[in-house]
Amino acid sequence: MSFIDFENVKKEYTAGDVTITAVENCSFSVEKGQLVVIHLKRSI
Repeated sequence: MSFIDFENVKKEYTAGDVTITAVENCSFSVEKGQLVVIHLKRSI
């Protein structure tokens, strides 16, 4: 059994009439004791 589970995650950003899908159908799990780093690169 996983300590943390993400299944079919979807993230969208909306600005006015425009919607941008950043992540779609992303799944992963983290076991207890594992080190996890999520690095987000943001460009402006």
